[in-house]
Amino acid sequence: MAIALEENAAKAHAIADAFDTGTVERKRILENLNRLNAKYQDVLADQNLSRGERRAALQGIHGKIAQSANALTAALPVALLRSFAQELQGGATISGNPTGSQRLSAYLRDHGDTLAGLMPNCPRTI
Repeated sequence: MAIALEENAAKAHAIADAFDTGTVERKRILENLNRLNAKYQDVLADQNLSRGERRAALQGIHGKIAQSANALTAALPVALLRSFAQELQGGATISGNPTGSQRLSAYLRDHGDTLAGLMPNCPRTI
C-alpha cells in the first residue's frame, strides 16, 4: 500500500510543480497579451498610417495575439491533472489483500473526486 501511495504522491508533486511553472508562464503570457492589446489600440488610432499600413500592422498584431492565446491555453497541464484524477478514481489493487485494496481504492477515489471537482475551476483560455 505504501508503494502505491508513494507513486501517486510523486505524480501529484510533479503535477503541482508543472502547475506552478504554468502559473508563472500564464502570468507572463497575460502581460504580453496586455501589451499586444495596447499596441493594437495604438495602431488602430494612429492616423499617420495609411489604411493599408494600419491593416497590415493590425493583422500582424492579431497573429501574435492568437499565438499568445494558444500558449495561454497550453500553459497549465489541465489534461494531465484530469488524467490523474481519473486514475485515482479508478482505485488500486493490492495483490492478495482485498481489504487493503478496498481501503486504498476508497482513499484514492476520494482524492480523485476532489481533483475532478476542481477541474471546472482550472483556467483553459483567456
